[in-house]
Amino acid sequence: MNKSTNPEESFEKIVDWAEKADEENNAVIHAQCASILESVYYEAHGSPTKNRGYYLQVDGLVEFLKGLEERHPFRLPNRKEVLGKRQPSFLESVLATQERLRVIETLRETLSASCEAVIVGGSMSYGPFYNIRKNIDGLGGSDVDIIAVSDGKGFDDPERWKLPGVAGFSDRVRTFALLFRNQRANLISQRFDIDGIGVSLHVFPKEEFRDIMAGQRIKADFEDTVDVDAPVLDYKAAPFERHYSRQRNFSGQDYFRELGPQESVPGGFVTKFSKYSIRNSELFPGIFQSLISPKFEVYWDSSGDVTDMVKEFECLMRQRFERESKVNPAARFLASHIRFELFSPLVIERCS
Repeated sequence: MNKSTNPEESFEKIVDWAEKADEENNAVIHAQCASILESVYYEAHGSPTKNRGYYLQVDGLVEFLKGLEERHPFRLPNRKEVLGKRQPSFLESVLATQERLRVIETLRETLSASCEAVIVGGSMSYGPFYNIRKNIDGLGGSDVDIIAVSDGKGFDDPERWKLPGVAGFSDRVRTFALLFRNQRANLISQRFDIDGIGVSLHVFPKEEFRDIMAGQRIKADFEDTVDVDAPVLDYKAAPFERHYSRQRNFSGQDYFRELGPQESVPGGFVTKFSKYSIRNSELFPGIFQSLISPKFEVYWDSSGDVTDMVKEFECLMRQRFERESKVNPAARFLASHIRFELFSPLVIERCS
């Protein structure tokens, strides 16, 4: 994560760029402004004093952007729809990201009683202040995707697991602990809302997360070319809405993997996803691996262990890419993400 040493100077730079935006450079300037805001936020969020100052500065930026929209509506407006998703204006993306950062901060406090690490995935990882939408058209705003990692003791006391507005989650944790011991589930997931914002939470026991990031099997498989589908059993509150999962290789080709029957168990269903797949010597990262790509960053980590696992997984991914790209010169590292087309120009430049 790039850090800013002078937040005031950074906000002044955003104002200056926004004033100069036009239809030709809108996407690039929006991406540059988003990158600065992300850096300033992550520098401030560990300090209560800095965090308060950050939110006050953003409030001032929002007022400036509102005035800019009134004076020059063509500057940093909504961008063209991509993958069927409406792309927001800079002002909307700032407001929507701020709302979701507060949700993430609330969840981090809630989960700290039972987890040792929190990873922000999905659009709030690859597109904060850029792709994030409010629900202004009735089609829904951007969700918050969270991976949490708990050590073995985290599931010993289900009453420690309290989620805002979710009744019965402690009972589901109790059921998961039994399923996990019997090797019938590898993680527990829960979908819920906080202040009208959708949250998808995926909680891994630490040893299961290590296995999906940097376990002995993944290391061996990533060195090999043999076809494989490494399963991961997700204990969900409701059945997965599709009968397939979607994965991509470094060529940007889709693999629609049939999920098969979803086992009904107390408090939900167990769905068999793929940790990763290798087909015809090409890697297709799994759904949970893709959640942390392309930035491979951890939001909060009390021990540092989870950060090490994520960084080791990034190394494994890049090593695999290097091997495949020697055979397929058209391969692109970021093309293996199913939301690659949504990435900002700066994310593509920095994470390739």
